Amino acid sequence: LTLLNYALKFGYSYDRWQTIINALLEKDPGSPKIHRLRVIHLYEWDFNLLLGVKWKQLLHRMCDNNTINPSIYGGVPGHTTFDPVFIREMAYKLTRLIRQPLVHFDNDAKSCYDRIPCFLANVASRKYGMNAKVCVVQGKTLRQAKYYLKTKFGLSDEYVSHTQGAPWFGTGQGSGNSPMYWLVISNTLFDIFQEKATGGATYQSPDKSMTMKLFQLMFIDDAMNITNTSWEVQDPCESLESLVAQASADSHLWRDLLEASNQALELTKWKYHVMHYDFADSGAPVFSVDDEPPFPLEVNASHGNPVSVIHVPNSQAIKYLRFLKCIGNQTQQKAALQKKADDYARVANCSPLSRRGANIFYRGIYKLSVDYVLPLTYFSEKELGEVQKKAHTAFVTKCGYCRKTPLKVIYGPSQWGGTEFFHLYDLQGYGQVASFLKYWRNPSSQSSSMLRIVMSWVQYCAGTSFSVVGDTSAKLPHLESMWITSMRDYLATIDATIELQDTYIP
Repeated sequence: LTLLNYALKFGYSYDRWQTIINALLEKDPGSPKIHRLRVIHLYEWDFNLLLGVKWKQLLHRMCDNNTINPSIYGGVPGHTTFDPVFIREMAYKLTRLIRQPLVHFDNDAKSCYDRIPCFLANVASRKYGMNAKVCVVQGKTLRQAKYYLKTKFGLSDEYVSHTQGAPWFGTGQGSGNSPMYWLVISNTLFDIFQEKATGGATYQSPDKSMTMKLFQLMFIDDAMNITNTSWEVQDPCESLESLVAQASADSHLWRDLLEASNQALELTKWKYHVMHYDFADSGAPVFSVDDEPPFPLEVNASHGNPVSVIHVPNSQAIKYLRFLKCIGNQTQQKAALQKKADDYARVANCSPLSRRGANIFYRGIYKLSVDYVLPLTYFSEKELGEVQKKAHTAFVTKCGYCRKTPLKVIYGPSQWGGTEFFHLYDLQGYGQVASFLKYWRNPSSQSSSMLRIVMSWVQYCAGTSFSVVGDTSAKLPHLESMWITSMRDYLATIDATIELQDTYIP
């Protein structure tokens, strides 16, 4: 502690801090291509402790002063990967409910931790209140650092270091303050983007009493640009062309901002959805599934030439934070869930696990893995029964029970003689209700604002004099909000309702 305080008081960097070991991990196992290696920086432990403690204090200062952009979710206390995906799911529901055109453009920053300029991150940290001496210690250490390579044969004899002619950027994964470094930079970029962007997505309740504006959502380096148009527009085709053009302009602005901070977009991960409706002569809305983009979305690359972003039809999903989200169906998400469950079934069947070991595997690994995406899905009980069939049979047998044991015993609580196995439908329903309550009870968040606007439209489109979640016994086959409908169906199966203070009944 004395040494750390001495370094902070005088802005001093110890010699041993300036030896940094780089370990390389394969992103694709068995394919050690140089551009597909993940660089892990191994710092001296007390230097890394210093970085972690000081930038953690900065993080809490930013939270207390409310200076973090609400559209940034990565590295922020109280935020999870579910939050931006939940907003995305709600945006899909609004698109279906009010036939509002929508463009989702997913992009990914390329090796963002390895491209962070330390001087720029320190300037951004000072902006939010970091002490200058802390930044001096960090900057001086990296300026004089020697980077050695670690392999299974040991450490390399030679090293590389930062020079004016060949600058060495990036604090790397493994640094205690890399997440905060990226947060202060991306937070500043987001503020600039929202000031300069002319597009974005606007969402309103039917009576326009609630309004929220979104430009993009970001979790660490995964960003999602959102652009929509007013649902009152008279010419859908004309509005769709201008909508894609606006999305291109906003995406180009975001690319310029990233490059100004020494970042770059991963071109292979650019993908976008264009969601819109065509209308038949009778006026009936028909959801459009375009194999080819109705209008191309292009972004200028670093060399100045336009690059076409990959268009994904609305019948196919885009992977975002491990979720496969698609407005038209859940086919790919179900296939991924099925494969995962079947893989665990094969592991259970082919391993010499004891009964107790199989039970621990079932509850500690299998459950946590398959349960991850379920709160934001809307599968039926029959579909999830098909997904878990092989895994359920394998684990019941491996845990020492007869596979023909009645389901009431299998799923029953232990105090009544049951074995406490679970059905994926219960995990999904519980996750839906828990997510609904979590976001509803935090009215200051973007997720809550989006949920309330969606619920106001759901109530409006349902056309009932009772709350759609306050009375779950009534059938509403015309309601198109699949996630809300799925939650209602689950609440009905357990004879439950949710009482809301704001029902949004017109």
